[in-house]
Amino acid sequence: MIFQANIKRYSTANFAKNQGLKTNALNVRKISFDTFERILIFIFYLCNVKLKNKMGKLLQKFEHFDLWKIERQDLAEFTKFVLRVNYEHHLQTVAPIEEIEACCKEDEYSYEDKHFYALKTKDGQIFGTIKAWLWNGKDKLAMEEEYGLDIKQIIKARGLNPPQIWYTGRIAIDRKLINQSPELRALKVFYFKLLLTCFFAHVCTHPENVTVSSIDKKMHKAFIKLGIVCEELGEGHFTMGSEALPVINTGAGLQPFFEKHKHLLNYV
Repeated sequence: MIFQANIKRYSTANFAKNQGLKTNALNVRKISFDTFERILIFIFYLCNVKLKNKMGKLLQKFEHFDLWKIERQDLAEFTKFVLRVNYEHHLQTVAPIEEIEACCKEDEYSYEDKHFYALKTKDGQIFGTIKAWLWNGKDKLAMEEEYGLDIKQIIKARGLNPPQIWYTGRIAIDRKLINQSPELRALKVFYFKLLLTCFFAHVCTHPENVTVSSIDKKMHKAFIKLGIVCEELGEGHFTMGSEALPVINTGAGLQPFFEKHKHLLNYV
């Protein structure tokens, strides 16, 4: 009886011990799984942050849209947007692949000297763009080839000695996308002013800085309405889906507009 009782007590103790070991093992597994899960969540967070950063640099938030500075990895999207909008608006067709590739290469070249700005809806769709390029004076500008111009000679002939020469381009606004939203539609003129102010912020750092550009004829008229009078350097030329004019201006010439609108940018 005593022997049987001892066996029973021993068996019960062993059973409890084994159960304890199993319970501990399960707890260890649970802790390990929880730790692994946390690691996965952390990795996902880091990846998500990285993907968000790929969108570029957020410069300023507005009520219904945001202003972004486009970075290299998103440059192709920026350039394709400009060509799509221009060709759809002016020719009701799509841009040739060859022109898209050429423009992408052009924007990629000397990227470090360029600034690409985009207006985006809250869900990340681009609806407005502009580019600012600090020209080194050595590389041939596309507008020089298109219009047969020598920009350095033109500047010299006007007695100018600019500390910096800026080129602007890739101005595009997607009216179709804007018209889909009552909130965005109410601010049509504002977008144009905002994009120009982004560019003028570079040029207006010195009154003797020079800016040259090839701008759409209709856009040139819009410039005049806004009080921006640029000197025309030649006849119109068909490019990127519309007829454009080569123009020149200075930091001093753009200063009145910039002073009036620089309050739009809180990062300047």
